[in-house]
This record gives sequence, structure tokens and C-alpha cells, in this order.
Amino acid sequence: MRSKKLLIVVLFALGITFIQANDKVVKFRAESMHCGGCAGKIKKAVTAVDGVSNFEVNLETKVVGITYDDQKVTPEQLKEAIVAVKHTAEAYNDGDPIVRKVSFKANDIHCGGCANKVKKNLSAEAGILNVSADPETKEVQVEYDAAKVSSQEFKNYFKKFDYTVTRSWESEKVRYASFKAEQIGDRANVLENSLKELKGVLGFTVNEKTNAVAVAYNKDVLTEESLAENIRKNNVNLIASNYNY
Repeated sequence: MRSKKLLIVVLFALGITFIQANDKVVKFRAESMHCGGCAGKIKKAVTAVDGVSNFEVNLETKVVGITYDDQKVTPEQLKEAIVAVKHTAEAYNDGDPIVRKVSFKANDIHCGGCANKVKKNLSAEAGILNVSADPETKEVQVEYDAAKVSSQEFKNYFKKFDYTVTRSWESEKVRYASFKAEQIGDRANVLENSLKELKGVLGFTVNEKTNAVAVAYNKDVLTEESLAENIRKNNVNLIASNYNY
């Protein structure tokens, strides 16, 4: 008996907690949640409720998971706590589809054949529900199940068939640039870090396989020339470029 008590003391000292028999998990979709600030607001409201022991959030799926003691609080009360801070909360069960849409700019699309190539390759990936590609605007729209795949994976999906894309942004201030390098090679990580730190860059992809770089940027902050100069500063020699596609 003394050994058992000693083990319990040691486990608590190491920060290992026990899941009580009364602990349950409930999940809600908070579609009004758009950023980390929204998530923090919801977390503060929920964790203030007596009986809540854990809170998890996924910003892409907009799903919050709450571990609670069902002897102290009910799912309905937890929902009310979320609604009280001006956010929506709908019951969610694991496996339920979460349909999302995301758009990309793909300078590599030149014709109907290219568009069909994009549709065929992306549609073969898990979680992709629908794909449309427009050769004229070079816009690719992807409808997907966020419960099965993250949009963060999509740029890698494009890379599989040698396309280099960036996210598409609905703003008149956003411009797009595509660069072809002589060779990127082991400079890829250095170039990526440089673009991350460059003010005005909204999104980018560095593809060392095809020696291509695609960038979305704020035209009020950057110019095409300043982007090209930043790339060259990282010892990457450019041999071609295309702007505002």
C-alpha cells in the first residue's frame, strides 16, 4: 500500500495526470473563428468554466475539442460559454466532412491540357472533393475535406507534377511573380527563410526540383525588382521571370 501511494506521489510530481471516469470530450465547429485571437477568446471563456480540464483547437477545420467533467458541466453549458463571447458553436463528430475552398495562382498553366493535368493530379489526392483550373486567369480552385487533409499540403501536391504555385488572395493590392533560377539546390532553405522575413511577402513556394520560385506580395510594399534582388542576394542566379499573371 505504501508503494502504491509513493507511485502516485511520483506521478503527480512528474506532471502526469489521471483521466477521471467522469471525463468526457465534446467537439464544436466554431465557423466564426478566423484567427489565433478568436481561438484565444474562446479558450479563455471555456477554460473558465468549472469542470473543464483541457481545450484544443484546429484553426483550419475551426473545430474546438473540450475535455470536461460531466458531473460538473454539460455540453450545452460549454456551447453557451462559446456563444457568450460572440462565436458560433455547432456539435461536431469525428469523421463528419468539413468542406473548405482554397485558390492558387499557377503560372505553369498555359492551355486546356495544362488545366486538365492539374485537375487529374489533384483529384487523385486524398480529401480533394473538386478541382477547377482556368488557363486564362491561371487560377486553380480546390474544394476539399479539411477533416481529411490540410491545405498546407497542397503546394506539395502541385510539386509532385512539377508545378510551383502560391495561394491566391482576394485583394487589389496583391500581385504575383514567378522566377526561374539557374539552380536552387541546397540554397532552398536559405531562400525560404529570406522570403519569410521579407516585409510584404504574403506567400511563396520554392521548388528546388524545377528551380522555380512563386511569390504573392503586397504591391504597396514590394516591387518585382526588389523581389528579384532579394532572391539574387541568396546566391541564386535568375534566368527568367513573369509578373502579374
